[in-house]
Amino acid sequence: MAFAGLDDVPWAHLNHAYGSAADVPEQIRALASGKDSAVEKAIWSLFGNIYHQGTVYSASAPAVPFLVEALPMMAPKRQAELLGLLASMAQGYGYYDVHRYLPFAKEAMEKAWVDDPEATLSAERSIVRDTTLAVFAQWGAIESCLNASADRVRIAALHVLATLGQNDASSTPSADESLAYLGVRPPGSAPGEWANRVR
Repeated sequence: MAFAGLDDVPWAHLNHAYGSAADVPEQIRALASGKDSAVEKAIWSLFGNIYHQGTVYSASAPAVPFLVEALPMMAPKRQAELLGLLASMAQGYGYYDVHRYLPFAKEAMEKAWVDDPEATLSAERSIVRDTTLAVFAQWGAIESCLNASADRVRIAALHVLATLGQNDASSTPSADESLAYLGVRPPGSAPGEWANRVR
């Protein structure tokens, strides 16, 4: 059965850029519909909600294994697009962390919904780390796309792996920088181990 466990995820209690992630299962199932217009629309929607202009959310990491499961059911053009989404998610940021560098946005957010900036940053960074690690967990499946017959799929897969390798190899900046998400790698692996696999 395709997407086993998809309905076990509490999507309605998770968030994406537009609020509740209750619509994500339908979008994931559309990826395997075989109807190009539906697949295109689903990718467009996912590129706007679980990854939105550089940011990721609590629904992002749980979606990753299902996105990867959908890859073999899609045409090469759409496979490449979905791999592009995974690469973007692997280097996402938190919404507040990105916008806190814009004084007007920081002030507006802290008046409206950010009561504890440090707690908000910590929560966002946990989500970002979980999302990156979720993509790392799919390394083998993504690596297998390097054997695809379509050039665009192989290039897109290499982009995902290179992004993960960069995350692994990069030294972690200071905690007050949004780039503090770099230096993420699966537990138990040595620094640079995943970057070396790209070679």
